[in-house]
Amino acid sequence: MSKYVLITKAFWADTAERVVSTAAQAVVAVYGVDQVFPSVFDLDAKAVAGVAAGGAAAALVKALAKLGVTAQTPRPPTDEEIRAYIARSGGDVE
Repeated sequence: MSKYVLITKAFWADTAERVVSTAAQAVVAVYGVDQVFPSVFDLDAKAVAGVAAGGAAAALVKALAKLGVTAQTPRPPTDEEIRAYIARSGGDVE
């Protein structure tokens, strides 16, 4: 994986989708709990926005953390590298 993956449109499009969906899921979860246990939360617009922002921030941090892990993952060998390895080990290369 390229070290420049942070500037790709695909990375930010995927990350934006995850951030928005996680924020929405957090809001739905809070409203769901409020319906079942009405005395647990005192919901107002600020509280709901805070929950959404917290979920969005967690999703963004997770995406960036995963990027750091996957950037360190070794790439698979190319066909040329496989053929060279087979040839060095005495195998028959087509």
